[in-house]
Amino acid sequence: MPIGPMGISFLSLLTAIGAGYSFYMADLENTNWLLIGALMVFLTAVLDALDGMVARIRAISSRRGDLLDHTLDRVADIIIVGGIALGPLV
Repeated sequence: MPIGPMGISFLSLLTAIGAGYSFYMADLENTNWLLIGALMVFLTAVLDALDGMVARIRAISSRRGDLLDHTLDRVADIIIVGGIALGPLV
C-alpha cells in the first residue's frame, strides 16, 4: 500500500528534525553538518508540497488533514529555527 498524505506529513516532520539536529551540530570546522541540514530543509519543503498534492490527486483531502499539515509545518519551522538558534554558529 502506498504512503498517504498523513504519512508524508510525518515524514516531512522527521526530515525537519534531522535538519534541526544538523544545524545544532554544525560548526565552521566541519561544514558537512551545514550541507546535510540544508539538504534536509529542501527535502522537508518537497515533502510538504507533496502531501497536499497526493491528497488532492487521491481526492481524500479534508479540513482535518489540512489543519494537521499546517500544524506540523509550524512545528517543523520551530525545530529548524531552534536548531540554528541553539547551535554554535549563533
